Amino acid sequence: MYLIALGGSTTFTGETNEKTWPGHLQRIINEKIENMNVEVINAGKSGATTNNELEFIKNNLEVLNPDLIIMYDGWNDSLSVDVEKTVQNWKEVCQISKDNNIFTTIIIQPLPISGQRILTDQEVSSVLNPVRSSPIEYQKISQQYVNSFMELNNYSTPTLDFPAL
Repeated sequence: MYLIALGGSTTFTGETNEKTWPGHLQRIINEKIENMNVEVINAGKSGATTNNELEFIKNNLEVLNPDLIIMYDGWNDSLSVDVEKTVQNWKEVCQISKDNNIFTTIIIQPLPISGQRILTDQEVSSVLNPVRSSPIEYQKISQQYVNSFMELNNYSTPTLDFPAL
Protein backbone atom coordinates (compact mmCIF):
# COMPACT_ATOMS: atom_id res chain seq x y z
CA MET A 1 0.00 0.00 0.00
CA TYR A 2 1.32 3.43 -0.96
CA LEU A 3 0.38 6.77 0.57
CA ILE A 4 1.47 10.04 -1.03
CA ALA A 5 1.83 13.12 1.19
CA LEU A 6 1.63 16.43 -0.68
CA GLY A 7 2.17 19.94 0.62
CA GLY A 8 4.68 22.73 0.90
CA SER A 9 7.57 23.14 3.29
CA THR A 10 5.45 22.04 6.25
CA THR A 11 5.32 18.63 4.57
CA PHE A 12 8.84 18.65 3.15
CA THR A 13 10.91 20.46 5.78
CA GLY A 14 12.93 18.48 8.26
CA GLU A 15 16.52 17.59 8.91
CA THR A 16 15.58 14.09 7.86
CA ASN A 17 12.37 12.62 6.51
CA GLU A 18 11.78 11.08 9.94
CA LYS A 19 11.26 14.60 11.35
CA THR A 20 8.53 15.54 8.85
CA TRP A 21 4.87 14.79 9.45
CA PRO A 22 4.95 12.09 6.71
CA GLY A 23 7.97 10.59 8.49
CA HIS A 24 6.10 10.58 11.80
CA LEU A 25 3.09 9.04 10.05
CA GLN A 26 5.34 6.29 8.64
CA ARG A 27 6.68 5.55 12.13
CA ILE A 28 3.18 5.36 13.62
CA ILE A 29 1.99 3.09 10.80
CA ASN A 30 5.02 0.83 11.28
CA GLU A 31 4.29 0.60 15.02
CA LYS A 32 0.51 0.16 14.80
CA ILE A 33 -0.23 -1.76 11.61
CA GLU A 34 0.91 -5.35 11.49
CA ASN A 35 0.76 -7.74 8.55
CA MET A 36 0.57 -4.91 5.99
CA ASN A 37 3.35 -3.12 4.20
CA VAL A 38 2.51 0.60 4.01
CA GLU A 39 4.93 3.10 2.50
CA VAL A 40 4.48 6.83 3.01
CA ILE A 41 5.98 8.79 0.12
CA ASN A 42 6.85 12.36 1.06
CA ALA A 43 6.20 14.34 -2.12
CA GLY A 44 6.21 17.70 -0.34
CA LYS A 45 8.14 20.56 -1.88
CA SER A 46 9.09 23.90 -0.36
CA GLY A 47 6.82 26.61 -1.68
CA ALA A 48 4.42 24.15 -3.32
CA THR A 49 0.83 25.15 -3.93
CA THR A 50 -2.16 23.15 -5.10
CA ASN A 51 -1.12 24.12 -8.65
CA ASN A 52 2.14 22.18 -8.18
CA GLU A 53 0.40 19.29 -6.44
CA LEU A 54 -2.17 18.90 -9.23
CA GLU A 55 0.63 18.76 -11.82
CA PHE A 56 2.53 16.25 -9.66
CA ILE A 57 -0.53 13.99 -9.54
CA LYS A 58 -1.11 14.27 -13.29
CA ASN A 59 2.54 13.47 -14.05
CA ASN A 60 3.22 10.76 -11.45
CA LEU A 61 -0.03 9.00 -10.64
CA GLU A 62 0.48 6.10 -13.01
CA VAL A 63 4.07 5.47 -11.87
CA LEU A 64 3.42 5.78 -8.12
CA ASN A 65 0.01 4.08 -8.16
CA PRO A 66 -0.96 5.26 -4.65
CA ASP A 67 -3.82 3.95 -2.54
CA LEU A 68 -4.16 7.22 -0.63
CA ILE A 69 -3.28 10.86 -1.29
CA ILE A 70 -3.12 13.37 1.55
CA MET A 71 -3.03 17.03 0.57
CA TYR A 72 -1.87 19.30 3.41
CA ASP A 73 -2.53 22.80 2.16
CA GLY A 74 -3.35 26.35 3.07
CA TRP A 75 -0.55 28.80 3.73
CA ASN A 76 1.26 28.81 0.37
CA ASP A 77 -1.98 28.96 -1.59
CA SER A 78 -3.19 31.83 0.59
CA LEU A 79 -0.19 33.86 -0.56
CA SER A 80 -0.37 33.26 -4.30
CA VAL A 81 -3.43 31.32 -5.47
CA ASP A 82 -7.02 32.56 -5.56
CA VAL A 83 -9.33 30.64 -3.24
CA GLU A 84 -11.49 29.60 -6.20
CA LYS A 85 -8.44 28.18 -8.01
CA THR A 86 -7.33 26.29 -4.89
CA VAL A 87 -10.77 24.69 -4.57
CA GLN A 88 -10.79 23.91 -8.29
CA ASN A 89 -7.38 22.21 -7.97
CA TRP A 90 -8.69 20.10 -5.08
CA LYS A 91 -11.76 19.15 -7.12
CA GLU A 92 -9.58 18.09 -10.04
CA VAL A 93 -7.31 15.95 -7.83
CA CYS A 94 -10.40 14.42 -6.23
CA GLN A 95 -11.91 13.62 -9.62
CA ILE A 96 -8.65 12.07 -10.86
CA SER A 97 -8.47 10.06 -7.65
CA LYS A 98 -12.08 8.94 -7.92
CA ASP A 99 -11.57 7.89 -11.54
CA ASN A 100 -8.57 5.79 -10.45
CA ASN A 101 -10.09 4.33 -7.26
CA ILE A 102 -7.72 6.25 -5.02
CA PHE A 103 -8.75 7.59 -1.64
CA THR A 104 -7.88 11.29 -1.22
CA THR A 105 -8.15 13.56 1.79
CA ILE A 106 -7.49 17.26 2.17
CA ILE A 107 -6.23 18.83 5.37
CA ILE A 108 -6.19 22.59 5.92
CA GLN A 109 -3.05 23.70 7.71
CA PRO A 110 -3.61 25.12 11.16
CA LEU A 111 -2.43 28.62 11.88
CA PRO A 112 1.10 28.08 13.25
CA ILE A 113 0.63 30.56 16.08
CA SER A 114 -2.38 28.68 17.42
CA GLY A 115 -2.03 26.66 20.57
CA GLN A 116 0.84 26.61 23.04
CA ARG A 117 3.63 25.50 20.76
CA ILE A 118 7.05 27.02 20.14
CA LEU A 119 7.44 28.43 16.63
CA THR A 120 10.23 27.31 14.34
CA ASP A 121 12.52 29.91 12.76
CA GLN A 122 10.70 29.40 9.46
CA GLU A 123 7.32 30.11 11.07
CA VAL A 124 8.63 33.22 12.76
CA SER A 125 10.11 34.59 9.53
CA SER A 126 7.29 33.69 7.14
CA VAL A 127 4.08 33.49 9.12
CA LEU A 128 4.68 36.48 11.32
CA ASN A 129 6.03 38.60 8.44
CA PRO A 130 3.28 41.16 7.86
CA VAL A 131 4.75 42.05 4.45
CA ARG A 132 3.74 38.64 3.05
CA SER A 133 0.55 38.00 4.98
CA SER A 134 -0.78 38.05 8.47
CA PRO A 135 -2.28 35.40 10.74
CA ILE A 136 -5.59 37.29 10.63
CA GLU A 137 -5.59 37.32 6.83
CA TYR A 138 -4.71 33.60 6.71
CA GLN A 139 -7.51 32.84 9.14
CA LYS A 140 -10.00 34.57 6.80
CA ILE A 141 -8.70 32.77 3.73
CA SER A 142 -8.51 29.37 5.43
CA GLN A 143 -12.13 29.80 6.52
CA GLN A 144 -13.03 30.15 2.84
CA TYR A 145 -11.25 26.83 2.24
CA VAL A 146 -13.24 25.24 5.06
CA ASN A 147 -16.45 26.66 3.59
CA SER A 148 -15.74 24.66 0.42
CA PHE A 149 -15.65 21.36 2.31
CA MET A 150 -19.32 20.51 1.82
CA GLU A 151 -18.86 20.84 -1.92
CA LEU A 152 -15.60 18.87 -1.86
CA ASN A 153 -17.25 16.12 0.16
CA ASN A 154 -19.56 15.62 -2.84
CA TYR A 155 -16.44 14.27 -4.54
CA SER A 156 -16.23 11.58 -1.82
CA THR A 157 -13.23 13.29 -0.29
CA PRO A 158 -12.94 13.62 3.48
CA THR A 159 -11.70 17.05 4.47
CA LEU A 160 -10.33 18.18 7.82
CA ASP A 161 -10.19 21.57 9.43
CA PHE A 162 -7.18 21.24 11.73
CA PRO A 163 -7.66 24.69 13.32
CA ALA A 164 -11.06 23.48 14.54
CA LEU A 165 -9.62 20.31 16.10
